[in-house]
Amino acid sequence: MILGRAVAKKLQVDEQVGSMVGMFLLGEGLIDISFETTITFGLIICIWYYGKTILKWFSKKTSHICIYNDYDISFLMNYIQEFPIYFSSDFGSAIGKRNSLFEYSHSSRKYFDSNQTIQFHDTDLNISGYIKTYLTKQITVKDGKNIENSEVYPTLYIYSDTMTAADYFDNIKIKYKKSLKLQKNVKLIYNKVFGSKDEGCKYHTLKLYNGLRKTTKDDRMLLFKYFFHTNKETLLNTFERIHFNPDFYFNRGQVPGFRAIFHGPPGTGKSMIIERIAKAYKRHIISIDLTTITKKLDVYRIIQKPRINNRICDPDEYILLFEEFDNTIKYLKKQEEDNELSMMEWYMNTNKTEDKDKDKNKISGYQKDSEKFTIRDLLEIFQGPVSRPGQIMIATTNNLKDMKESYPALFRHGRLSPIEFGYLQAPEINKMIKLYFDSDLTIDFNPNIASSQLIEMINELSLEKNGAEKFIEKLKKNVN
Repeated sequence: MILGRAVAKKLQVDEQVGSMVGMFLLGEGLIDISFETTITFGLIICIWYYGKTILKWFSKKTSHICIYNDYDISFLMNYIQEFPIYFSSDFGSAIGKRNSLFEYSHSSRKYFDSNQTIQFHDTDLNISGYIKTYLTKQITVKDGKNIENSEVYPTLYIYSDTMTAADYFDNIKIKYKKSLKLQKNVKLIYNKVFGSKDEGCKYHTLKLYNGLRKTTKDDRMLLFKYFFHTNKETLLNTFERIHFNPDFYFNRGQVPGFRAIFHGPPGTGKSMIIERIAKAYKRHIISIDLTTITKKLDVYRIIQKPRINNRICDPDEYILLFEEFDNTIKYLKKQEEDNELSMMEWYMNTNKTEDKDKDKNKISGYQKDSEKFTIRDLLEIFQGPVSRPGQIMIATTNNLKDMKESYPALFRHGRLSPIEFGYLQAPEINKMIKLYFDSDLTIDFNPNIASSQLIEMINELSLEKNGAEKFIEKLKKNVN
């Protein structure tokens, strides 16, 4: 250090450069200093040069975050699998069903193994640390019996002066979502959600799509080439704006999103268009059966924080689907009527003092009913105070008329905009004739026949000679 300062002063440079020059002069023998002195000077210079870095490393703050939420545990597992290069190779996991403390559970998935330490260095965010897993046990009482549940919880530790473990955890969530959107292949899921008295909610999962991502508008429009509807272009333009031009809505003080009820006879394309919207815009389908999910909290969790593959999805990653919505309305309407009768009965009995315990039970029962999901909660679901940009919510029904009569406030533009899927009219059928038969023949009448039946007739006649003429003849038989 002394040599460095002397050389630096002589050459009018900083001490770091002076030290390096001094070492060079010593190495070349241009300065007459003994070997022992040279070694001493060298050690002093090395300590001075690297000391700040070493001290800074050892003085970094350590912070940690304990992860107990099932969603976040699953996310951390997925992140390790997505970026394995950051993590030590001694990583273990368990597969299968475990005793779950959580309300939502799956029968088969990966979990952290117990009592392991996973070292990592995240080069993208320049953060090092480790994950340590702990086995915990909890005793619950069910039917008078003690049941021991074992759970493995990870704790994330990081070394950093610039961010906390909680900040780092939020950053890797953002990073993980970006990586998913950049993947060339996409896997889409159809998830049917049912209520369960014992286990909260159950899921029936099907693969919807597994293949290349639709990256261009032309690729997306190919999915709708064989879909025919009077308002086809308007619908597709709406979905294009929601996904790729949300500022169109924000600049008008609106929130990009879509809430509608598709209604019409069976076989008119309601389900088909939903499936194609999902594939075109990389969305999972989450179908919710509100006749089986009774708890209000469960419904809000599914709608506000739905998960696919144990990952909470953003609003622009899924379609919320309410199939056969007329059955849901009938069920919730009946629940509301029964609840009103119970309230009236309870009110009439409040002045009776012969059986106070019975009155207490009625009060308790009414309080439990207040936790149930009701028909009035639908208004908040479809037009609540907090908007979720990019969300698509679709209900389907074959019978809109009865629903509008029983609960008209729900079925209006802004909540659930009614979109009719009726029998195709002559202009749309003429487009089908041109597309499938490559014929310029047209019709000037409107047959009463569902589009699914039209497709069956086309498939039957498309390879026959004079198929277009035969197709038109069949259509004439279905005119009132």
